[in-house]
Amino acid sequence: GDLISLQDLHRVTCPTFIIHGAKDPICHQHHAAYIARQIVSTTAVTTTATESAVPSSDTNSNIIIIPEGKHNLHIRHKHIFDKL
Repeated sequence: GDLISLQDLHRVTCPTFIIHGAKDPICHQHHAAYIARQIVSTTAVTTTATESAVPSSDTNSNIIIIPEGKHNLHIRHKHIFDKL
């Protein structure tokens, strides 16, 4: 499939989770905030996800921050990532 570019983010209209690792050395948190502002269905709500507190997936779209996460969230923090 085609990759979505930054210029196309405004075309995304479905609920969207932007999952970000607070300690990501490659993509800084302002990148997640920028993406959230460009996606129409994403609210400006930022939620922290931990092992004991995972945000509900039935709420509006938002940014999910994994405090100890780096760039490999889906691998290193799989237990949290899978619950989202």
